Amino acid sequence: MKWIFAQFIGGRGIFDIAEELTREGVPSPSAADPTRNQHRVQVAWSKSAVRVIITNPRYTGRQVWNKQRKDEVLLDVNDVALGHTTKLRWNDHDQWVWSEQEAHEPLVSVDDFERAQATLATRGRGPTTHKPHRTRRPYAFRGCLHCGYCERRMQFPAITGENRTMHPLRRGGRCCSCCRCWPDTSPLGGVLISRWTPAAMR
Repeated sequence: MKWIFAQFIGGRGIFDIAEELTREGVPSPSAADPTRNQHRVQVAWSKSAVRVIITNPRYTGRQVWNKQRKDEVLLDVNDVALGHTTKLRWNDHDQWVWSEQEAHEPLVSVDDFERAQATLATRGRGPTTHKPHRTRRPYAFRGCLHCGYCERRMQFPAITGENRTMHPLRRGGRCCSCCRCWPDTSPLGGVLISRWTPAAMR
């Protein structure tokens, strides 16, 4: 934890930190309790795992309250009779309530935690929700190919340029992005094409 905070405060990005942790074989958080995390990849570190650590005030050794609030939001502002729904929203850090006494031994200082939050705020957005992405291009092997290094599913983002489209294998770390190649020269592309023919599917 101390190393992650030190690296982030020192200027390294979340993605870069996650890559090195995976490369060095450091167990990911989900690997610490594999029974509860059977649905998660337990080899590679994700950006979200690093972000959760950086934004967790419990590593300062103190209890923190009032991090979130419940807002009642109308389902339809034009029809109040429909009622409302309750949504959790993050409060600003200056609204958090910190315990005066340490609840356990701190792993990072409060000053380092605050510096990490300030750094995070200057680089991007805070906690947010993500809408599901709609797949625009169908892929025959969608969800079937996994990286032999980090065990994550491969992604095939289309990069169009110079009158041709490239489909690099990419998923989070260099173990996947290093497989970038053009379909017409890729050994893997030839294997996939040979397996996906009418004769091979009989």
